[in-house]
Amino acid sequence: MPRTIIDCRGCIYYRYPEELDDGLREWCKHWIEEHRPGGRLLGYCCLYRRPVTYLRGYCSGYRSSTIAPPAKKPITYYLSNRR
Repeated sequence: MPRTIIDCRGCIYYRYPEELDDGLREWCKHWIEEHRPGGRLLGYCCLYRRPVTYLRGYCSGYRSSTIAPPAKKPITYYLSNRR
């Protein structure tokens, strides 16, 4: 399966910096200074428990926050009514 570039803001595990409490926000800033010098806090990933320093890239833990609505009629309805 080919890897696709995703945007973290569409993931169920992504949290915006404004949603974080003060203690976690300070820990994220300290982590970024130590591991990603020059990076900015763009959010937090609840799955990997790590600050987000870039929003687009590859991620094996990505889960879409938008769910397709259920089909109104099952596929068998359309297949049985073909001519």
